[in-house]
Amino acid sequence: MKSIYRGLRGLLNALGSPSPRTYEGLSLAEDFFHGPTLDWDPGREKVVVLAPHMDDEIIGCGGTIARHVDMGADVTVVYLTDGRRGSAALFNLKGPALRAAEEALVLTRKEEARLALGCLGVQKLVFLDAPDTELAGNSAVAAQLRTVLSDIRPSLVYVPCFLEHHPDHRAASAVRRPRPEPVPAEQPHLTIWLLARCLLTSQGNAFAVFSHSLVYES
Repeated sequence: MKSIYRGLRGLLNALGSPSPRTYEGLSLAEDFFHGPTLDWDPGREKVVVLAPHMDDEIIGCGGTIARHVDMGADVTVVYLTDGRRGSAALFNLKGPALRAAEEALVLTRKEEARLALGCLGVQKLVFLDAPDTELAGNSAVAAQLRTVLSDIRPSLVYVPCFLEHHPDHRAASAVRRPRPEPVPAEQPHLTIWLLARCLLTSQGNAFAVFSHSLVYES
């Protein structure tokens, strides 16, 4: 991996292209190698993980989160949606039965999230509760998220990969884009989590907590 990254960095520098650490550089990396680049190891930063749904943080960067915790990092996971549509068991339900099942699923997924992050040693969770699959264009959640980030002032923020297809994942990834309005000079480093995955036993233990995901995948 390090040799690939060095080769990519040298090639981009020779071409006068953006650094692999930028969004433009990562896009070029996908074109050149059809795979990820990794520029650092998890350390003792103040970290925020933006998870579109409960379980995305474990699947996307659970091993990386565990590495951060082991290094003494201050980690907060922010769940952007309520995850109410994340189970195949809802597909044949309608009306009041569907609404009741969705409400029950929200409670289940939040409890699973607490247990899973407990396996990794993370105690700080924030739930913003945007309707599942409706994150894009949700101005209320965008305002809440801005407040959360302003309060925490992280040095590192993990977001989903910009190449993912789920609309909530794409909406969460969009926070990496430059803003037209003035912003504070001190900005967190945004990291695309599928490009920084570390596979650890603790990640597998944490994912096993998500019973709804295991049912859905099977």
